[in-house]
Amino acid sequence: MGIDTWAVDTGDSEAVRTLALRGGADPGALARFTPTQTADKKYHIIAGQQFTRLSVFKTYFRYCPHCVIEDLERFEGPATARPWLRVEWMIDAIRVCPKHDTMLIDVDPGHRRFTSPDFCEAIGKLAPGLRQQADHAVRLPHSLLVDWIIDRLDGASSPTDALADLPMYAVLELATAIGLSALHPSRIKTKTLTEQQWAAVTEEGFRVLCGGEPALTVLLGRLNEVLMESRGAIGLRDAYGALYTLLQKTIADPIYDRFRSMVRQFAIETLPLNPGTEIFGEVLERPRVYSIHSASKVSGVHVASLRKLFARKGLVDGEKTSALRDHRVLVRAEDIEEMLGGMKGSLSTPEVEAATGIPRMHLKALIAGGYLPTVTNSAGKRRAKHSFTQQAVDDMLERIFEGAVPVETPTDRQRSIGDARRAADAKIDFVLSLIFEGRLAWKGLLGGKREYGAVLLDADEVTAIVRKGPEREGLIKGELQKFIPGLNHVAVSSLIELGHFSVTQEFNKETRRMMPVITRQSAEAFRAEYVTLGELSRTTGLHPKVILKRLHEANILPAEDQGKLSIFLYRRREVSALYDVAHHK
Repeated sequence: MGIDTWAVDTGDSEAVRTLALRGGADPGALARFTPTQTADKKYHIIAGQQFTRLSVFKTYFRYCPHCVIEDLERFEGPATARPWLRVEWMIDAIRVCPKHDTMLIDVDPGHRRFTSPDFCEAIGKLAPGLRQQADHAVRLPHSLLVDWIIDRLDGASSPTDALADLPMYAVLELATAIGLSALHPSRIKTKTLTEQQWAAVTEEGFRVLCGGEPALTVLLGRLNEVLMESRGAIGLRDAYGALYTLLQKTIADPIYDRFRSMVRQFAIETLPLNPGTEIFGEVLERPRVYSIHSASKVSGVHVASLRKLFARKGLVDGEKTSALRDHRVLVRAEDIEEMLGGMKGSLSTPEVEAATGIPRMHLKALIAGGYLPTVTNSAGKRRAKHSFTQQAVDDMLERIFEGAVPVETPTDRQRSIGDARRAADAKIDFVLSLIFEGRLAWKGLLGGKREYGAVLLDADEVTAIVRKGPEREGLIKGELQKFIPGLNHVAVSSLIELGHFSVTQEFNKETRRMMPVITRQSAEAFRAEYVTLGELSRTTGLHPKVILKRLHEANILPAEDQGKLSIFLYRRREVSALYDVAHHK
């Protein structure tokens, strides 16, 4: 009685047992390594391991010419019957012979309906060219993935195996997806890949898998870096390629849940994803990262303004990110969310002027004095575009109106804030400080209107306060240049901007007005800490070039960028090793 080859091919236990007995093989072993389809036809079972249906060849196979030659030399009988079909030659993920480290060769024996491929017949046709094929076989590095698959099939997997809790099909699919993402662009057309490239893909993916979460995190970080160099909106498919596609496609399979969790968490922590983005079935409610583009959408602030703001606050490197597109300049949500919340619906400087009637110079003084806080803490920053919340504007006006009495017909000396300033010959910032510090005994509101232009001050009271101001202690810029030899006007301005000198307002009796001065305390502290090249030259009598040469030879570097200051500035304690520059008191 003949054997139904189709029954053997489909893994029918009785047909496999009959074939084993006829051929003198172990029925149990043959049954174990014969691919058997599951009832739902989704998987093949080989040696207790699950393979996806398409990952096991049923109509063709691969072979190693070296192995076939060895079979022909080792066994007896008809030549076509000596070689035997290894189960690994039927598994798609195995492309390298584990014994000879050469690429396996594809064989299409021709498909006959309801009949499995005839291995002996196919090998018989290939026999004349086996030696040549063996000589020209492509050599590849030894495959750890192939070793792992064979060990699993042989039941030799170790309890310490990092992948022991994953079924075979998941390991193979993950290795393929991870390898594709690691070695090829996210939109790669896989049909263009050669078998050799596929071997490299699965090997690389298996290496990452064995490295666990740390190795996968490194790969995801590298993919993020590649993404940052691309154009357009950021999407998870573009970022993580085949890995994302696999994890999304298998959303119903809990086997992949831990990998979905790793990728989801990494993406949330590192990519500017929009609220409402669905990531493997979970909806992102609060972004952890913003790009310039997404922050602009949330706040309504122009991207150019946000770039300058983030650079000014040290959240991004302005020079390094200048060439990056708005989608690719990233900031942490925790660093800007409060700011963005305030900026949403915020008012610009012109809008505050129009809404309150506050003159531009008065508004600048209110900002500089800290009476009108900006959303972005931009007070004191040159050319900054300020933004204000409506609440901050309202609170500032309430402080101005506080204690003011209604006035229907003002006297000649009851004047607006601007007119009172002019009458007292004072600066507007000083007059505003009198209001906000509560140093005025009287304020009025013309017609009871709660408007900035309706605020009245007693010009005589303001004038009296201005004229009895204390003696000036601070230094104006010209005086500071004499106090610290070697400074010039440009250097003084730059050092103030860098925070080396503190500036305050003091009354100048000569000009009868308040004026900005450098505090004597900050000037003395600076002179104790630093010495200029000009002072060194004056103290030592040496030419500046001689001093510069000696300082360079001693590896003593300037304390600040000479280009910004227009002078050379050094720390006094460092220079003291070469010159006696202990500052005089």
